[in-house]
Amino acid sequence: MFRKKSFSKTGSGGAPGERRSALMDRIAGFLVRRRHLLLAIFTGLAAVCLILSGFVKKNSDLKRYLPKDSQTRIGYELMLKEFPEDSESSSLEVMVTGLADDEKEPTRAALSAISGVASVAYDGSERYNKGEFTRYTLTIGAPKDSDTATAAYRAVQDLLADRTVDYAGEVYYQNIPILPPWVMLLAIGIVTAVLLVMCDSFFAPLLFIASILIAIALNMGSNLIFGEISSITDAIAAILQLALSMDYSIMLMERYRQEREQTDDKIAAMKKAISASFLSIAGSSQTTIVGLLTLVFMSFTIGRDLGFVLAKGVLWSLVCVFCVLPALITISDPILQKTKKKSPKIPTDRFAAFLHRARIPLLCVFLLIFAAASILQGNPKITYTGSELDKVADVFGSENSMAILYANEYGEELRPIFEEIERDEGVTVVLSTENTLDRPLSYDEVLPRTAAAGMTLDVKESLLKLIYYRAAHPIEEGAIGVENFASYLAEDLSGSEDLADLFDEETRASLQILARCTPPEISGKAIPSAEMAKLLGQSEEDTALVYAILKTDLLTPREFTAGILGERGGAIRFFLGESRLSAIRVLDRAMAAAAEEKPLLFGEMAKVFSETALDPSLCEAAYVLYESSHTAVTDKLSLRALLTFLADDFLKDETFSRFVDDEKAAAITEGKAKLASAESMLRKENYSRAVLRTTYPSESKETYEFVARVRDMLSPFAGKEVYFAGDSCYAYEMNEGFRSEFSLISILTMAAIFLIVALTFRSAVIPLILIAVIECAVFVTMSIMNLTGMTVFFLAILVLQSILMGATIDYAILFTSYYREFRVSEDRKSALLHAYREAIGTILTSAVILTIGTLLVGWFAIEIVSKICLAIGYGTVSATVLILVFTPAMIAVFDRFVRKKDPPQKSEPGTAPPNKPDPAPKNEPGPAPQNEPDTAPEGGSSPRA
Repeated sequence: MFRKKSFSKTGSGGAPGERRSALMDRIAGFLVRRRHLLLAIFTGLAAVCLILSGFVKKNSDLKRYLPKDSQTRIGYELMLKEFPEDSESSSLEVMVTGLADDEKEPTRAALSAISGVASVAYDGSERYNKGEFTRYTLTIGAPKDSDTATAAYRAVQDLLADRTVDYAGEVYYQNIPILPPWVMLLAIGIVTAVLLVMCDSFFAPLLFIASILIAIALNMGSNLIFGEISSITDAIAAILQLALSMDYSIMLMERYRQEREQTDDKIAAMKKAISASFLSIAGSSQTTIVGLLTLVFMSFTIGRDLGFVLAKGVLWSLVCVFCVLPALITISDPILQKTKKKSPKIPTDRFAAFLHRARIPLLCVFLLIFAAASILQGNPKITYTGSELDKVADVFGSENSMAILYANEYGEELRPIFEEIERDEGVTVVLSTENTLDRPLSYDEVLPRTAAAGMTLDVKESLLKLIYYRAAHPIEEGAIGVENFASYLAEDLSGSEDLADLFDEETRASLQILARCTPPEISGKAIPSAEMAKLLGQSEEDTALVYAILKTDLLTPREFTAGILGERGGAIRFFLGESRLSAIRVLDRAMAAAAEEKPLLFGEMAKVFSETALDPSLCEAAYVLYESSHTAVTDKLSLRALLTFLADDFLKDETFSRFVDDEKAAAITEGKAKLASAESMLRKENYSRAVLRTTYPSESKETYEFVARVRDMLSPFAGKEVYFAGDSCYAYEMNEGFRSEFSLISILTMAAIFLIVALTFRSAVIPLILIAVIECAVFVTMSIMNLTGMTVFFLAILVLQSILMGATIDYAILFTSYYREFRVSEDRKSALLHAYREAIGTILTSAVILTIGTLLVGWFAIEIVSKICLAIGYGTVSATVLILVFTPAMIAVFDRFVRKKDPPQKSEPGTAPPNKPDPAPKNEPGPAPQNEPDTAPEGGSSPRA
């Protein structure tokens, strides 16, 4: 197996070292004596914790991690409290590819029949159909994390199993696995393969994996103390625990191998191994734990969630190395001895010699890379919500909703603001009691408004004008000239779709005659029989008979009807029959009234047309239709008033009910019921909300500018109970504070690591060099993501800073530790070559494990977790390359500040010469005391494997 180096802070006399040695011996003796009991206890605890892990709640709502004083969080939590029904239902978007037209409606019906599905929104419009894609919006009558919602989602999948389907919506996000279980198994398999190559035993990696799996189970189950953890933390905690703490097991195994070569007593060898490596292994976790714990200081409290869980995981791994692994090693000792093999030797001398020769140019190159990367990292595209998961939005466009929550007392003051917001080109509609239900609307604003609000009012605009007019004029007082009314009846009303079925062909013909004859210039003009027949639509024989009986060659239309109805027309009336005679009477009355040129009220007009299909109620309706179509209808009604009037008055008035068929009447009645439901969704006893439906993406420059504009509009209500909430508001807040948050975490991490490394090496220059290399790796990683156009989840950058600075810096610490040790007795070049030779296996093994583990998760997890792990994986590669190339060169350049100043003293604990197998070197090494061969150094930190 590759060699593992350790280092630590030391005291200045032998007595403290002896006391430390005695203490370590006692601890080691206890751990070895009770190893089987400890193995049984921790295995049992792991089994229990594995069960308990199922009771740890997983929270996927990142808004709950906003700072407590965040206006978005306050508004969001208050909205959940005031509108609890929001959490009692959930949505699922289904986009099917390639449905034929005759399959779309049956598919909607099949989706509606699924248990748990409350409704399915779909129609033939472009909102639900685009090219080969068909979209259905399902409302599930249960919370997104309920068994009902899960069962409905599975049923939808089964129903559409033979189709190409994309999903979106909260039910989908809740039920898709963030990290498929097989990915974790694959990661363990690959890590095991890496260890099999690098270790000197084929069986040792299995012991490492067993120990770390117990630690992972303990960490997962003990998360119950937090009540709940974020789904992000839950997804990445296990793989990061595996990658970050695997080397603790390697360190103990390597020390055991060394001791086992000196004795056949495996128990004694294990005691010495624990005693000699205890503080070194414990110290090795310092930078990692401290780096993770800096996340706790984030104002966005998911950092606390991540920091505590991951740091606790590293601590559990540390405990399992001493409480589980010793028993596994001693039990498996015969197998370990039988499965020994040679570990690979990586040739490094030529490369290390080059680094020494080119140390000055390499320092210059490093400074150039550092400067360029600090600039090129620029402003990467950062995401805060993971909204790019929505493939449905890619096809049908974004439907991004936000909400303004406000105390009811501010409703009227906010109405102008709602109207101003609605004029924004990216806003579809603002739904609120003031702006939607109670806002006065003209007749031509109603249909767009109801459509934008998701309601259906299947009424033609002409009928809406009638409704508006009738609502404003409950008693018809208008007067119309007979000539105009007759023309309207014949040319407009009888041919309209609204009243077409109320007039038969005979009635339409009679109305045409009325329209031709009622103008005074026509009704008073004397014409011959043939022309009269054509005017009245009668046969020339009948008309000639009337002319003959009246003994004249010329008659006006009025004289013609008067002659038939007069004393001399008895014989004519006998032959006409009652129906034709009724038409003559109506024509006579109409021409007489028209000749007076006096407008008639509808009651008077009804008498004129009393013997026609135009009964009094239809006459009144015709009057309202005429007035509404010939005057400017400027009256306004709110949606509430309109639906109430339609349901309570219009449909119950037989004068107008004939205008609406049964289907439309049912829709209007249902609309009134929905109005009450909509109001309950917008207004409660103390608070109301305005829902802003927009076409803005969840996150973009334009979205943030819109949120800023709305916040400015609401600024007069600062300090009052008015809050702006939604995913975009949350993203806006995060974007506003991200730079300061990143700076805080960076400064805290670097300060903590600087202190640890400075105390370890008793030098201020060494931590500056090492931190500069790791910070350069952070900049390089961010530059790559920025230049390649990657969208970076904000948490990925923060975790990247913490983990690179806390974990990969151990690679640089390891090399520096070796260099300082060899530099005591060798020149600069030889020390560099020896340090590179000793450190390379450890660095590469640890880096490969961390890189593979995170990249595997990054390639197969969903977007948010994927971005975090990919950032860590790329960052690990960057850090490893920079450490292996530039750290040796920089240490050689600053040799006078890096090498130990004081000559070695016999009284101080030190290290054996480099050619001896893996001693336990101190931070200030000197000749190792012969009477303390197994004494471990105190404190400090050890490089990672």
